[in-house]
Amino acid sequence: MNEINGLNEFKNLKVGDKIYWRNEKRGYTIKAKNERYIIIVKILFGKPYYSILDLEECICSTNDFVFNPYDYRNQVDIEQSLIDLEKGEYKLSRRNQAYILQVIDRYKLA
Repeated sequence: MNEINGLNEFKNLKVGDKIYWRNEKRGYTIKAKNERYIIIVKILFGKPYYSILDLEECICSTNDFVFNPYDYRNQVDIEQSLIDLEKGEYKLSRRNQAYILQVIDRYKLA
C-alpha cells in the first residue's frame, strides 16, 4: 500500500490499480482512465459504487445525471461514460463533490 502525496501520483496509476478512501478498507478499482479523468468502481453486494476523479480540477464526484444511464458494473458502459465525459455530454455532480486529496489517501498497484 502506498500513500498519496500529491495529484501527480494519480497520473502513474493504471487500469486495475486500487484507490482507497480515508478510513475505508475496501478499495475502488480503476476501470477507465485518460490524462484528465479516472473512473473508479467497487461492487458491494452486487451494487456498483463509483466516483470520477478530475485531475485537472482536483475534485471527485459522481456524474450529474438524475437518472444514471451507465451501468458501472459493465466495462462497456464505463468506457462510454469516459467518452461522453470527454465530449462534454455530462459534468461531475456538484452535490457529491470532494477535493481528491481530502478523501483519498492511498493506492495499491495491481
